[in-house]
Amino acid sequence: MRFFKFGGYSNDSEDRPEVLRKAVARGEAIIHQKVPARGVIVVGDNFRDILGGQAIGATSVGVATGPMNYESLAGYKPDFLFHDLSHTDDVLGKLLPHVPQH
Repeated sequence: MRFFKFGGYSNDSEDRPEVLRKAVARGEAIIHQKVPARGVIVVGDNFRDILGGQAIGATSVGVATGPMNYESLAGYKPDFLFHDLSHTDDVLGKLLPHVPQH
């Protein structure tokens, strides 16, 4: 909670999609409205993050900064895939136009 006002946590569930659903519910409680599934962006460096995001209908973003390389992550077909997030303007320029506004 030091950097984020809400999230999904490992003690919520062992099931990654359920952890993500809890995170979405917490975020919706803060803003007092529902967020369309595609408006949720799940960013991760592991195939479980990509599959979890896909399972809840979110926009999935793979980032090859962890244990899996770019090519491995590409095999899970995330909506977006980056080597890293160091080019912030480029990343946001690609993500934001594809996220539905509510």
